[in-house]
Amino acid sequence: MKTIKILLAIFFSILVAACSDGGSEAPTGSIGSTGSTGSTGFIAPGAPSAPTIVAATAGNERIVVEFTAPASNGGSAITSYTATCGAVSAPGAASPVMFTGLNNVVTDLNVMVTGLDNRTPYTCTVTATNAVGPGAASAVSNSVTPMATIATKTKINDTGQTRCYNDTVEVDCATLAATHLRQDALFGRDADAALIKVGAGAAGFDFTKVCMSGELAGVGACAASPLAANAADPALTDWACTKDNNTGLTWSLETQVAVWAEATTCL
Repeated sequence: MKTIKILLAIFFSILVAACSDGGSEAPTGSIGSTGSTGSTGFIAPGAPSAPTIVAATAGNERIVVEFTAPASNGGSAITSYTATCGAVSAPGAASPVMFTGLNNVVTDLNVMVTGLDNRTPYTCTVTATNAVGPGAASAVSNSVTPMATIATKTKINDTGQTRCYNDTVEVDCATLAATHLRQDALFGRDADAALIKVGAGAAGFDFTKVCMSGELAGVGACAASPLAANAADPALTDWACTKDNNTGLTWSLETQVAVWAEATTCL
């Protein structure tokens, strides 16, 4: 009996010591976790790491930034990306988006930044965002300069041909024989019956008079149909130039021989 009492005393002393040593600490994984990696075992989510830019490709007033996802999402799913070129930023989806690039088809993660200045060099960065917020920015991209492409810089006028012919004479374009199809008059701006013009012009041409003041016809002090400038005594309200509304080109009126009627009604 005495031996049993001694053993029980030793057991209770060990139990009390164990409780005293660890009784002040919360159990692992408790609700009271503060996000540290201490005895709680809980790690709070953080912001994503930086994406890696693959390439930046310039277009007309825009840049497409291609990149790969961050090595770490910070413990929370990435919800979006943001690309910044200069002072201009644009959002992007969290998943790869098929995008037809300037010269090929891009299937990487990408963001298009628009509203940029042509002929101005830019470098870009990308950030990833999750529920915590945006992460660190990527390293800067290669320097690229947006430029207008030939297609957007200058359009080409049609020929002005609106007549059709057989082997010998002019014929109605609507009744061409099968052996004389594919004629110039049947295609392009010249053949577009629904063509909307800013000014006036024969066939597919679209011209507007410009006064010496630089104002277009019908704007400000420039009359809707200003007369040609008098070389000896020109006025700001005289017709001095002609603007091609299709190509965007403007040329000066050097002689009064070529009257407006010739530009708008003759081929």
